[in-house]
This record gives sequence, C-alpha cells and structure tokens, in this order.
Amino acid sequence: MDKEAVVEEKVQKKNKENNKTVKKMLIANTIIALAFEIIMVFVKKTYSSFSVARLITVYGMFSFAGLHYALGIPNLYNKIVKKRFVISGIMVIISTIMGFFLNNMGLIEWLKTTDVSLTLVWNIKFYSMLLVTYEMFSIITNRKQGLSVIGTIVLVFSTLVQLDFNKITPIIFMQLIVVLFEKVMTIEHKKIKVLSAVLMIITACVSIFVSVEYTIAFAYIAIALVIWLLIKNRSVLKNRFTLVLCILTLVLALVIPIVLKQALIERYIYYIDYSGLSELFYYLNNYLLPYREVENAFRYAGIYSLFPVPFLIALIYLYKKGDHASFLLPVSIAILIQVLFCLNVIPGDIKKAFGFMELQMYQLVAGISLANLYLMFYLMGNVTDFKFETKYAIRFSLIVMCILVFVARPESFASMKYLYFFAAELCTMMFLFIYWTDKKYKNVFLVFLVLLSLIGGITVNPIIKEKNEIVKPPEEVVYYV
Repeated sequence: MDKEAVVEEKVQKKNKENNKTVKKMLIANTIIALAFEIIMVFVKKTYSSFSVARLITVYGMFSFAGLHYALGIPNLYNKIVKKRFVISGIMVIISTIMGFFLNNMGLIEWLKTTDVSLTLVWNIKFYSMLLVTYEMFSIITNRKQGLSVIGTIVLVFSTLVQLDFNKITPIIFMQLIVVLFEKVMTIEHKKIKVLSAVLMIITACVSIFVSVEYTIAFAYIAIALVIWLLIKNRSVLKNRFTLVLCILTLVLALVIPIVLKQALIERYIYYIDYSGLSELFYYLNNYLLPYREVENAFRYAGIYSLFPVPFLIALIYLYKKGDHASFLLPVSIAILIQVLFCLNVIPGDIKKAFGFMELQMYQLVAGISLANLYLMFYLMGNVTDFKFETKYAIRFSLIVMCILVFVARPESFASMKYLYFFAAELCTMMFLFIYWTDKKYKNVFLVFLVLLSLIGGITVNPIIKEKNEIVKPPEEVVYYV
C-alpha cells in the first residue's frame, strides 16, 4: 500500500471517529440543555415558564463549546468567520420567524417593534453588532482571528450590552465609523472609498439621534482611533485623492453631528452625579447580577475591561519601550480625560464644554471600560516583546488590589466576603494578563475572561431571562434652557 493510500485511510478513520464524537456531544449537550432548562424553571422565579427560545440558545451555547473544545476542530472558527455574513443573514431570518411564533403579536407590530427580543429589528441589530465588532477587533489585533473572535464575545455578550440592549446602538455606530474610515484609507478602489466615506458621514449623523449620552461617551474613543488610523496609514495620504477625501470625510463627520445636536436639542439635561471611582470596578460583580436582586441593575452593568490594568500597563510600556505609541497614546489620553471627569475633579464649565455634564456616571464608565478593552486586545495582538519580572508583577497586582479594597463599595455588594472575593478576582486576572506574552498565561486569561463575560452576559439576555425592560428611575437633574 502506497503512502497516499495510508494517509487517506487515516483521514477516513479520523473522520469516522469525529462523526461518532459529534453525535455523542450533541446528545450530551441536548441532555445538559434540558437539565439546565428544568432546573431554571423550578428554581428561579425569573424562569417560571418553559421557553423554547431559551432552550435553543442554551443548547447552541453548549453545542458550540462542545464542538470546539471537546473535538478540537481547528478550522471551526475559520469556517464561521469566512461565512459570517451568510450565517448572520440566515440566523436573522430563522430567529425572526421563530420569535414571531413564540410571541402573541401581529405581523406588522412584530416587524416594527424594537422592545422585544427576536423581532426583526432586534435580530438585525444583534447580528450587525456581531459583524461590526468582529471587524473592529480584527483591525485592533492586526487581523488575529482568535483574538478578534474572543474580543467580539467579551463585548457583545457583556452585561452592559445584554442588560440594556436598546441603548447600546452607539457602540455599533462608533465601531462602524472606525471600520469605514479604515476602508477609506486602505482600499484602493475609488468608488468603494467614496461609498465608505459617505456611509461614515451618515453613520456619524444618525448616531446623534440614538442614545446621545452614550454617543458622547464613545465619541472620544472614536476620535482616538481615527488619529491612530491616520498615523498608521499616513503613507497613503501622499495620494492627493485619498488625502482630500479623508479630510473632507472627517470634517463633515465631526461638524454635521455637532450642528444637528445644537439645532435639534433645545434644552440640555445636566446630571448631578457623584464620584465614579467605585463604578469603574463594577465589572467585577457583573456575573452575580443575574443571581441577586439588585435595584437599578443597569447602573452596575459593564464590560469586563480589567480597569485600570490595561491603561497602566500601556503607560508603563510607552515609558519603557516607546513603541506602538500611535495607538496606545491617543487611546490612553482619551481614557485619562474621561477618568478625570468621572472622578469629579474637573470644573463644571469644562465638563459642560466637553459634553460630560450630560452623561450619567454609568454612561461615562461605559466609555472608559470600552477603551480599556481595546487597549487589552491591542497589547495581546501586537506586543510580543514585553514582560514583567515576577516581583514587579506581584507588587503591581497588590497595588491595584489595594485601590479596589479602599474605594467605596456598592451597597448591594457591601459584604466583606464579596469585597475580598472581588479583590482576589482582580488580582488573579491582573496577574494572568500581565504575562500575556507567555502563551500559557495568555490562554488561561482568555478562558477566564470569556467565562466571566458569558456568565454575566448571556444569563441576563432577554432570550434567556424573558424579562420586561428594566424601568430606570428618574434621576436628580438640573435643567438649563
């Protein structure tokens, strides 16, 4: 028997083994999903009735995890990413049809509503966010597919996004603006350049009409990322057409939204808020939100950003190495500005000028957390020549942990056992992330990052938890005409 025949026989044998394993895993996942559903129905009040949508979601989650990790299929992500647009389109259709039959609503109302999960608008928004977020992390991580997928999961299934899904459209718009501007600079075809520029301007204008407070919080991140793209791709600006198009696009995308905001919003609402130091660490308790009765839970929802670790490490790396300043410096400046406003150490007139007095603290924290997440994945995707010595890593971890211990704690999590638990969690995750250049530490960190994000995010998803939208209480405000 020749070598080719031997190889072919081995491949066929392996495929048969994989097929058997797939069947076993699917059966096991079905059993696990059913068990999960039954337990939740009888144990949790929020799961009081059987839900096909919830069962399918949980089943899909277990199936995906089983197929990827248990089977070790190396090209699973490749296939999903390669066909992501087709898969998303199919899922929008299937989810919309399934959602219609699971809810007592008329067809027209079902197609138009945005407040119910699995409607047409909800599905388009969800899968659009998946696609745009993947493109965003792909740019940030220098086309590292694995990191881009993980970054997408951490952001899209964060508690911030899933708990207040109707308010996070500005995240989609902000990321889309950056993705489109990258196309304007890098794509050679002139028609596609112009189309990307027009779409970027339209996106910037539309963002003013959707959750303007979040738009302001994320706008500073978008500006920092645009500056990075300009520096990174400065060689293409030697082309006169590209230079003129970039300048025109940036001016219109910045000026028109500001003019629209000033013209269409007749009266500003200025919030009297408090120092947001403790709110910057709320991501540490997000995986507990689905399992505790917490009043105003939306104020605790966040992104697992590991603040302030990525920000501090970026500053240390800039000081010691000086590389990657085109990304690290503008994003770090955006974070620093927002942190200072968050701590209420900036005079009110300056806050008003920057638009931050129109934000509630949890909205400003969302911007800071998102920027830290970008820093985290940029470092993991681009920096390979940096490592803390163990003694410095321990000291660094202890210092940041002490910051957490001494900041004000939210009343719902004021118990000392939770405080020490959160401190230990932060210290562990921080220590793992510090060694991101070591593959084994990096992989362990990413596994925990995904798990902590999914536990807090998927379990508050409206498909899973079938709850009415959280009603936000009136805030203490001062009006200025």
